[in-house]
Amino acid sequence: MEEAFFSFITILVICLLPFIMENFLPFTPLLVSSMLVALLPLCYFFKYLFLKPWMLRWKLQRQGIKGPQPSFIYGNVREMHKIQEASMVRKQPTEEQHVAFVAHDYTSTLFPCFEQWRKEYGDIYTYRTWNRQHVYVNHPELVKEMNQSGSFNLGKPSYVTKRLAPLLGNGILRANDHLWAQQRKIIAPEFFGDKVKVVIKVSFQNSFFVISKNN
Repeated sequence: MEEAFFSFITILVICLLPFIMENFLPFTPLLVSSMLVALLPLCYFFKYLFLKPWMLRWKLQRQGIKGPQPSFIYGNVREMHKIQEASMVRKQPTEEQHVAFVAHDYTSTLFPCFEQWRKEYGDIYTYRTWNRQHVYVNHPELVKEMNQSGSFNLGKPSYVTKRLAPLLGNGILRANDHLWAQQRKIIAPEFFGDKVKVVIKVSFQNSFFVISKNN
């Protein structure tokens, strides 16, 4: 649908071009040329900033996947910041609480927006950051099914992996498609039961050694 809309805009501009050339070009050629040059980039900007994420959100909502209402430019970024700031103020511990504070629920602390939206919209919902539409999945069986899927459409996004390239290199954490499948096949035997038991034994031995040294 978005491709059809963009094609419609392009065809409309082409159809109006003779009329513009005939009626306005003799008088203000520079102005009309500037308008024509500016119109297509504006259509392109509108498509990728608003139309494309809006269409993705609409398709997800048709499947019953809802989420917070995004703004035109920022998406849900501002709302995420507000929830984060409110959570930090609300959970600020006193000096006595800080000493005895032990928590394992790190997700609600680091990502309070995800936890709040999960309570409002369920284990599967959608949200937007700028022009990127995301789907949040907190359903173990569905995550397991996705991990077992052989589809290369579920790869890691390039805009994330490119930034992590200096840190992670070209290993399995950044790999996609056939390269990921090849690397996973190579390292899979290292996670067999007998190999894991050896690692656990070595880990326990080293842990006890470190503890004894510190005591």
